[in-house]
Parts: sequence; C-alpha cells; structure tokens
Amino acid sequence: MKKGIPAIFCGCLGMALGLAMAFSLLTRHAEPAAYLVGEYGGCLAVFDAAAGETPREVTDVRVEHLPSADRLQLREGISVRDEKELAMLLEDLGS
Repeated sequence: MKKGIPAIFCGCLGMALGLAMAFSLLTRHAEPAAYLVGEYGGCLAVFDAAAGETPREVTDVRVEHLPSADRLQLREGISVRDEKELAMLLEDLGS
C-alpha cells in the first residue's frame, strides 16, 4: 500500500498542475496582451503584441537551458498583459 501513495501523489500533482496551466491560459486572454514573450535567435525575447516580428528586447537567457515545458510555451509565445506581469515572467524564466 505504501508503494501506491507516491503514484497517487504524483497523479494528483500532475492534475493540479494541468488545471493551473489551463486556468492560466483561460484567464490570460481576458485582457488584450501588451507583450508576447518568445524566442529570438535562441534567446528569450520580448515582442510588442501588436507590432510584429522584431523584438523590443532580447535577453541573454538561452532558451535551450530552460525546462521543456517553458520551451514549448515560448514556441507558441506567452501573452503578457502589462509591465508588472512581464517583469515577473522574465524573472521567473531567468532564474
């Protein structure tokens, strides 16, 4: 019975993380995005959501060093509503 507890815990944790990501994606589209965080030249970059393909800022954070879940999100682009959310996301991805 003790062997089943870690499996149940991991399953519950996985479901909780999945629900948190789904909620984040649903609420993220409630307000229009000001920025889009993605990849440019292999580095983490910030784009103006309405401007297009030229980044407004390219960081020195190499995308290849990020966890695979973050890399997948960056391929699609992470929508960011404002400067505060942008700073928090960049700090999270850069650490």
